[in-house]
Amino acid sequence: MRKRIFVDCDDTLIIYDNIACTWPNEPCAVHGHPFGVLRGESYKINEPLVRSGPGLCWFRVFCTPPEVTEMRFVFDGRKTAQAACFLVELNGGTMNYMVLIKLLYLSDRRSLVETGLPITGDQMVSMPHGPVLSRIYDQINMGEPPETDEEAVCWYEYITEPDGYTVRKKKDPETDQLSQYELDVLAEIYEKFGQMDRFRLRDFTHTLPEWIDPLGSSLPIKPQTILQADGKSDAEIELLVKDAEEVWFIRNLKTIA
Repeated sequence: MRKRIFVDCDDTLIIYDNIACTWPNEPCAVHGHPFGVLRGESYKINEPLVRSGPGLCWFRVFCTPPEVTEMRFVFDGRKTAQAACFLVELNGGTMNYMVLIKLLYLSDRRSLVETGLPITGDQMVSMPHGPVLSRIYDQINMGEPPETDEEAVCWYEYITEPDGYTVRKKKDPETDQLSQYELDVLAEIYEKFGQMDRFRLRDFTHTLPEWIDPLGSSLPIKPQTILQADGKSDAEIELLVKDAEEVWFIRNLKTIA
């Protein structure tokens, strides 16, 4: 059963078990009015709350709508740019951008397998030269974006436009958006793959089970495919999908805060 939540003025959380319309003369767009208890709707109180982030509200996610079957993540432009700058710094301040994209992809992939969440939140896609992160690939190839695209602008705060296939860091890496776990993953991926050129990385990523030859185009990669290839059960994957959806919901509260 889906639930509505409402926080009263005294910070008491009221959870409504019924979001169906209860007034015959009201349109169906009106669901689960906060004062539904006055209409006889069932409710619960005093559930623990979760703070969504600095300056945001207290709330709790109680269920994922049953129709959510795909994993979706929030792309974090600043965090992505910091991760890229960190990798470029490890390489001496310059890097082939195809190598950079592959290292970010492999870092996202490992984080997804180990925690259920990637580092960047970018869309994974299969392309002829192997899997890549779609938005990062487009940002590099399209050049510096208009200032209205805040997420993309972050990239060029840290990384130059490519000169041929080479990008450079614009400043020393900042890592305030990255956890220690994420920094460790990035460093370990660099240590393992950072000395490969783009062709060796292409050949390696062609062996990954989620890659499908898109025949000159591109195909989305479902995160569940990676999790299945890692040996996770359907029950484990279902739980990770629900957890990812809760994180997606929490982070998207910023758009209404």
